[in-house]
Amino acid sequence: MSLTPRGMSVQEAYRLYVEKSLSVNRRYQRKLVWSEQEKQHLVDSIQQELPVPLFMLTKSDGAGDSYEIIDGMQRLNAIFSFIEHQFVDEEGECFDLEQYNRTKLVRDAGVFKEFGGEVKRMAPDACARFLDYQLAITIDTDGSEERINEVFGRINSGGRMLSPQEQRQAGLVCDFSEFVRKLAYELRGDDSPDILLLNKMPEVSFNTPREKQRYGIDAGEVFWCKHGIMTPKDLARSEDEQILADFAISLLNKSPLNASREVFDKYFSSNTNEFEQIHIHLLAHGAAKLKHELTATICAVRAVFETEGFVSFRNCVHRSHRNPARSTFFAVFMAFHDLMFNQGMYPDDYEQIRTALKDSQQHMARSAHHSTTEDREKDIAIIRGLIERAFVKQDTATFGSASTLIVEFENSLRRSKYETSHYEFKIGICELGANPKIDKGIFAKLGRTACAIANTTPKQDGYIYLGVADNITSANRVNELYGSEITEIGDVHFVGLEHDLKILGIDMENYLKKLIHGLRDLPMSDDLRAQMITSIDHAEYQGRSFVRLRIPGQSELSRYGQQYPVRKNSETIDLSPTELVSQMKLFQQ
Repeated sequence: MSLTPRGMSVQEAYRLYVEKSLSVNRRYQRKLVWSEQEKQHLVDSIQQELPVPLFMLTKSDGAGDSYEIIDGMQRLNAIFSFIEHQFVDEEGECFDLEQYNRTKLVRDAGVFKEFGGEVKRMAPDACARFLDYQLAITIDTDGSEERINEVFGRINSGGRMLSPQEQRQAGLVCDFSEFVRKLAYELRGDDSPDILLLNKMPEVSFNTPREKQRYGIDAGEVFWCKHGIMTPKDLARSEDEQILADFAISLLNKSPLNASREVFDKYFSSNTNEFEQIHIHLLAHGAAKLKHELTATICAVRAVFETEGFVSFRNCVHRSHRNPARSTFFAVFMAFHDLMFNQGMYPDDYEQIRTALKDSQQHMARSAHHSTTEDREKDIAIIRGLIERAFVKQDTATFGSASTLIVEFENSLRRSKYETSHYEFKIGICELGANPKIDKGIFAKLGRTACAIANTTPKQDGYIYLGVADNITSANRVNELYGSEITEIGDVHFVGLEHDLKILGIDMENYLKKLIHGLRDLPMSDDLRAQMITSIDHAEYQGRSFVRLRIPGQSELSRYGQQYPVRKNSETIDLSPTELVSQMKLFQQ
C-alpha cells in the first residue's frame, strides 16, 4: 500500500467534484448525515484558516485523475454544498459565485440555484482565501479492496457519531452484512449502484423534520418512519439495518433472537461462533429465499395498513402514539411470517386484522434492557392469536410474486434516475383524447423500446412500467380526465391503470390478455419477445394497479424489424451500420 501525502486546494477539490472525479463506495460509506450547524462550523474553520482533519482518498481503478473517498465524505460535501449555495456561513454570508469562473459556469448550467440578492456575499479576498485553503490529503495509490475496508473500519469503528449498527458494519464486508445492507437499501428506497459519484450522494440521503437539506429522500415518507416503527433520526443512523438483521437472525436460527447490543455485536464480529454459524445458516437457507421471505412478509404487513385507506402501524397498535412501535412490529412480522411461510396462509380481511391489532402494544412484554427470547415468543403467540382468523389458505407463488413486486416497483422508479437507459414509463396503452381508445402504435413502441433496452448493455435486465407518467403534465392530464391520484416516486409520477381499465371496460385479467395479444406478433427477435411476454407481472400499489414488463438481459443483439435500436439515456434510436458493428463487439466480449 503506497500512501502519498499532499496538499490540495479547495479550488482543485471542487474541480474534481464538478468533473465527476470524486466517488464513494456505498459498501462501507454512510449517507450524508451532517447537520447544517456542523457544516457551518467546518466552513468557519476554513475561513479562519484553522486546521481541519485529514482527508483520505484512493485512486479509482482504470481512471486518470479520479479518486474514491475513504475518509472525509461528510466534510467534502459540506465544502462543496457551501460553495453551491446550499447554506450560509455562521455570519449569514454565502460564497460569491462571481469570484470564481467555474462556479459561474456550473450555476449557469442549472446544476444549483443561486441565493437571492438579500443574502450577503463574502468579500472577494475572503473568497480567494477560501479557494486557496490547502486540505491535507493522503492518497493511497495501490490499496486493495480488503485494505481499504480495514482502513475505513479502523477510522470509523470508534466514531462517537456512529450508531451501534453503523459501528458493526464499518469496514465489514461479508455475506451476511452485505445481505442486510442491500435489503435495507431496497426497503427504504435509496437503492443505487455501489460506486456512486459524490455529486449523487444527496439524492440517496435523507431529509428529516429537523434537517431539510435538499436531499433526495424524505425520511418521513419511508415505510419505517411513515408507520412509526422508528424515527427519522433512527433511520438516518441506519437502525433499520439492525431491525432487518434481527429478523434475519431470528428466521435463520428458527428462534427469536435474545436481542441486546452485546448479542448483535457477536453476529458482526468475525472471530465469534455466532458470526460463523449465521453464515452457515444463510448459505444453507439461501440468500435469495430469505430475501423473498423478508420482503414478502413486510409487504404483506404494509398492504394491511396501506390498502383501503392508510393507517399508521404505530397509531393502530400503540395507544399513546408517541413512542416507536418497534417491539410490536417484530412480533407482528414474526406472526405474519409463521402464518405465511409455515402455514401457507395469507391475510384476507385487512380491516379485521387492523381491528384485532388495535392497542396490542399494551399486551407486549416490557423490558428495561433487552428483549429475551422467551418474552418475544410470548408476544408472537399473542399476535398470532389475534390475527389468525383473518388469514386464509392461498397459493404461495401467487401471493409472493405480487407482494415483493411492490418493493421492486418503488426501487425501480427511484433507480431510474441513475440508469435511465434501462427504464421506460408509460401511462398506459390508451389514448387520452376526446374519444379515448387503444393507441394503435403502442405495441410497436413497447416492442421497439424493449429491443433498445436489451441492446444497451449485455446481460442486464431492464423494465417497462405501465401506469407511470414520466412527467407531471401527463400525470395531471390523467388526473383531470379520470380523477387518478398522483403519487410522486423519485422523478416520476404513479397514476395507476384504472383509467385504461375504464376506457376499455375490462378487468385486469383481460387487460393482460390484450397486452399479450398485442405483443405476440411484433417483428422482433423471437427469444426476447417470448421472454418478455412470459415475464409480465402486475400488482397494486396504494390500491391502484400497474403492470411491469421485464426485459431480460440478452447475450446477443435483438432486432426490431430490420433495425437494431438502442437507448441513449431515455431516448430510443436505431444504430447506424458503423455503430452496429461496435455494439456487436460489446456483446461478444
